[in-house]
Amino acid sequence: MASIDRFDTHSVSQESNSDHHNQGLEDLTDEQIQSQMEEILRINQMLTIENDILEKYHKKIEPFYLATIAGTSSSSLTTTPSGSMYDLSGGQQPQQQQTGGRYRKRSKSRSTQGDFRMRLTADQKCEIASKEIEELREESRKANEESEKNLDSYKAILEEADLRINEIKIEIHEFERNVLKAGYNPMNKKIAAEKLIKYFEDRMKERDTLVDKLKLKNESMRKRKQKLKAELKEKEEMGEVLHEVDFRQLKIENKQYMAKIDEKNTEMIKLKKMVGVVTQALNFKKKQLSLCLKEYDSLLNDIKSREKLLKNIETETKTVHKEHFKEESKNKKLRGQLENYKVPEVSDYVNAEDYLYNLQKELKVWERKVEIAEMALKINKQSWQQIRANADEGAPFGRKQYNNTLSGSAY
Repeated sequence: MASIDRFDTHSVSQESNSDHHNQGLEDLTDEQIQSQMEEILRINQMLTIENDILEKYHKKIEPFYLATIAGTSSSSLTTTPSGSMYDLSGGQQPQQQQTGGRYRKRSKSRSTQGDFRMRLTADQKCEIASKEIEELREESRKANEESEKNLDSYKAILEEADLRINEIKIEIHEFERNVLKAGYNPMNKKIAAEKLIKYFEDRMKERDTLVDKLKLKNESMRKRKQKLKAELKEKEEMGEVLHEVDFRQLKIENKQYMAKIDEKNTEMIKLKKMVGVVTQALNFKKKQLSLCLKEYDSLLNDIKSREKLLKNIETETKTVHKEHFKEESKNKKLRGQLENYKVPEVSDYVNAEDYLYNLQKELKVWERKVEIAEMALKINKQSWQQIRANADEGAPFGRKQYNNTLSGSAY
């Protein structure tokens, strides 16, 4: 509203100096004109909102003022500069001015100027705005109540639908178990009608028992309702009924309890946040612990493998020490032999070489003799086989067999 009042004074001064502004408009730059246009559009938007609110207010109070005007004299009625039979403040505005005991009519241009300059006071604007805010709050409250009712009804419908779905699932499971599986005949691949009829009879009996239970419950609830009505009537007769003051007190206590509940909810939210932070830290520490345990297991396995390797190395070192002791004793013996060794004379070496040369020479001779003997043996074998073959051709069978035996014994 303050911005609109500021616009009111600005618009009046702007109207009074319109000629001066029109003359100085040519001296302005494009950026200044653009900024002025944006400011005028913003103000027009504010005025449009104000006019919408004013129009709504005018439609609400118009029946009241029409009834007021109908009860007054028609001669006392005057019109406002806007052309209506009343103004928004409830006061009447004269259409003509009285000067020197007579009336002087305004010109069209002056009346138009008066209409443009006719504005609401700050109190009127505040009253309209406060009433509009109250109405909006009331509409919001009603909408919230309606939405809460709708939400409760939808929740009840959903709960009932969930219960019904669960019941249908249970019934489907029981039907499959008691009829489709138990009543299936693998011989003719059909379902026995007795099972189906028995299943539906049992279901009808269960429904009847449920209806009887609900009737009994309804009867008990009706009796309880009558009892509560009687108790309420007795309290009303005795004057123990809650009055408006008691309801107000209950509302105050309810508000206090709601404030406490809000505080507890905020504390619970804080605690939930703390729990979330603690759980995150706990999960992080658990991950670190698992990593440390894995590292511990790997180190333990490494230590075991290193201990095995150390044992193997110790056994190898023992064996190496033993072999080293043996080789050391051999080395000592060889060193003793080297120390006691005497180099032979050169003549002995020459004689040994000469003896070796003679032996090699004799070896070659004997090898040649062996080759010659083998050649003679081959020749003798061939001649002997030829003689045997000739002898076998001319001798009788017994003689031939005897010769074969001789030849076998000869070989």
